[in-house]
Amino acid sequence: MAATQATWDQQDQEALAFELAQAALVAAAVRKASAALTATILLELRTARAIVPSGPLPGRVQGRLRRLLAARIPHLAVDIQPAVDKAVERAVRLAWRQEADALDGLGVPMPDRAEVLSAVLDDPLLKHAGRDAARNLAAHVDRAAETVARMPLLTDAQVRAAIARAAAPAATVERDVRTAANRAINTATVEIVKAVAPPTAELPVDTATVEEGRTGLTGQPPGSTGQPPAGAAEPPEATPDIRVVWVAERQACLTCKALSGQVADPATGTWFDEFATFSPHGAPPVWPPDQPLTGPPRHPHCRCRLRVIAATNTMVPAALQREAQRAVLRGWSDHDSRRARLTAADRLLIRGTGLPITVQNRAAVDVARGRFSTRHRPRAPFLRADA
Repeated sequence: MAATQATWDQQDQEALAFELAQAALVAAAVRKASAALTATILLELRTARAIVPSGPLPGRVQGRLRRLLAARIPHLAVDIQPAVDKAVERAVRLAWRQEADALDGLGVPMPDRAEVLSAVLDDPLLKHAGRDAARNLAAHVDRAAETVARMPLLTDAQVRAAIARAAAPAATVERDVRTAANRAINTATVEIVKAVAPPTAELPVDTATVEEGRTGLTGQPPGSTGQPPAGAAEPPEATPDIRVVWVAERQACLTCKALSGQVADPATGTWFDEFATFSPHGAPPVWPPDQPLTGPPRHPHCRCRLRVIAATNTMVPAALQREAQRAVLRGWSDHDSRRARLTAADRLLIRGTGLPITVQNRAAVDVARGRFSTRHRPRAPFLRADA
């Protein structure tokens, strides 16, 4: 498990770096337009302050700033569709390379890459990822323009607030790209497992040899040993059964923690529990609607990952479930409020867990005082502060 975890951690870091790089690449044009808008407005503000050093900005200056904002904000709605679609294809190639090592270790040959790519791009969200991201950007730009048009511009602080609101769509682009990349990586894993699943078709039965009175208990003709005749070719070695397991990040939300360690079988369409959650607020709906929960992302900003394991492997899912429960009892999350995390820990203690009694006792103390201890907190700046 330690070697497997080390490999997974390394690949997760690679995938995270990939997401960030693709998000920055796609959003670069939006940020360039945002920087031009910011420079233009600040230059106009500086010019005005050279004439009116203090006090409210004159009405003519405010009018000039509004016209500049109205003219510049639409330039943020750049065409990002081709870049997002390219990011999805690159994500599939990354998953392909990473899963090749996993399948090789399990003795499973890789399927045809073109077949996997075609299946991934047929996903109900990924097939229109670029178009949807472009539409989200355009809608966000429109909302920003409407909001800025109503914002007061009397002071320098108000002007800077308007600039910040106008530049916000870049963050929307980065979020959408990272979500699409995460889904593409996990969907590629699912489609790879589907493609290498052993055939389930039953062998044809010779009815002439299974008539009553002509067969034994094994369905073989009388006198048959059930063994292939001498010199017959050996049957091909069967492809091992494989599954995918949900691996939640340590700082995952309370819903993703409940999914960590769950196993799905893409070949049979046995998917993850869409109602699973430790959150007192319940599990969010699956997107897209009326679709099964086939894997991450479970929500925007989700960084969970599917991993390929052997069907007989029960140790890894059990270990992941224990670690998820430990994280709940220690209050580790980057998505949930302190009240939600305390409630989740309290409910888990009541329900019962097989974790060491020391972990449970410490969690009980934390719940009683209404604050989680930071003594054993991972040294990671991205975890939510408990203050």
